Amino acid sequence: MNGVREWIKAEFLTPRRLVFNVIWYGIHVFTFGYGWYSQASNAQLKGLNTLQISVWTSRGAGLVLAVDGFLILVPMLRNMIRVIRPKLTWLFPADENIWFHRQVAYSMAFWAMVHTTAHYVNFINVERRQLRPGRALDIHYTQPGGITGHVMLFIMVLMYSTAHHKIRHQCFEAFWYTHHLAFFFMIGLYTHAVGCFVRPTALPAFTATFPFYDPKICIGYLSWRATIWPGILYFGERIYREIRARRETKLSKVLVHPSGAMEFRIIKPSFKYTAGQWLFFQVPDVSHFQWHPFTITSAPEDPYVSVHIRQVGDFTRALGERVGATPSVVAGLTQAAMKAYEKEDRNDMGIPAGRGDFVELDPGAVTRPLPVVRIDGPYGAPAEDVFGSEVAILVGAGIG
Repeated sequence: MNGVREWIKAEFLTPRRLVFNVIWYGIHVFTFGYGWYSQASNAQLKGLNTLQISVWTSRGAGLVLAVDGFLILVPMLRNMIRVIRPKLTWLFPADENIWFHRQVAYSMAFWAMVHTTAHYVNFINVERRQLRPGRALDIHYTQPGGITGHVMLFIMVLMYSTAHHKIRHQCFEAFWYTHHLAFFFMIGLYTHAVGCFVRPTALPAFTATFPFYDPKICIGYLSWRATIWPGILYFGERIYREIRARRETKLSKVLVHPSGAMEFRIIKPSFKYTAGQWLFFQVPDVSHFQWHPFTITSAPEDPYVSVHIRQVGDFTRALGERVGATPSVVAGLTQAAMKAYEKEDRNDMGIPAGRGDFVELDPGAVTRPLPVVRIDGPYGAPAEDVFGSEVAILVGAGIG
């Protein structure tokens, strides 16, 4: 019970979160009310308005979803955030972009349930009152609005269930692959209105040219004209990241530390970074599609870029096998380090001998050379600001 109270206090009642929640939920309630009113007061839609609360609710929730559909990709524009972060940290919570992304996702889940439930009632009543020819099932499964809506709901179930922190930590691959279904989700979002459900006539007014319906008859929100822009920016950024990641990169050394931590030293002349930043790391021999985030552990003055990776998941264990950091190598190194600690054999600096020792893997001793690696970044983090503070508290919480 105390844990719940602490969570509520941290998420809703701290001054900064309280201000955010008042503004955030206020905007959503206002948007819902405006969507409700714009539908209810539209004399051109008096026939559809005979459905009353259900159609007003669906329209209000649909407008909120359009706003959230615009915002959902904005926190994922990592390169843009990296540029604006130093200048607008005081105004824009760039360091909490993933948290904000989750808030938008939570909102979309709630309003999607409201929107879907209201539309189920709408479709049943349209058939019952014969406002338009056809059955409710036809609207659900043969018309663009119903098809895209159900596809988006199915994708949301997959993405939300695998994004839970326990599943994400135990099987990052499931989270990674299902989250890339977002491409199809956004396509569904952009094309959801082409079904022309919101219209004053009994029959839709489709056309042979883009956007494939007559906007004078199909009088939806046309929200795709706004929501598509973050999608275009995100798609362009992903292309840029792919090009940048393919620039000359060489894995120069792999060091194995006790407890299975692997240190990868990478040479990439085009990669410039500052202390405290992080990067995405990919090894095509292990996976052609997966990119994993790791903290940069080298100093900007070093002639290489390094990351430390501990073998705790499917990807990291497969990576260890690929570079030759087999369980026997790790076990032998860890055992030697523990024996040195127990004997308290100390070197000239008073440090237990063997505790910080590592093994450099010899590419000639394994059947395959060191793998090709790709890195993307760097990306900003709060640790960048440490040198701008008079007092800094350093907390050791494991490797990044």
